[in-house]
Amino acid sequence: MKIELISEEAFGKDPFYEVRVDGHFITGSSRLETAENLYNQLISNPDTLKTQKIVLKFAEVDVTSQS
Repeated sequence: MKIELISEEAFGKDPFYEVRVDGHFITGSSRLETAENLYNQLISNPDTLKTQKIVLKFAEVDVTSQS
């Protein structure tokens, strides 16, 4: 896996920072600190890219009728 932090600079414009994994754009920011934080997270734990499902609420409801 190749993880890159890239600065894109155009004449007369502020730099734009992007994070790419294996050549695919993951995220970008006009703030270097924001992009660096994600880059560092990916370097230390590549599983950060995996989709996660987190149950926020759960309830069981008894729908059997009581006679």
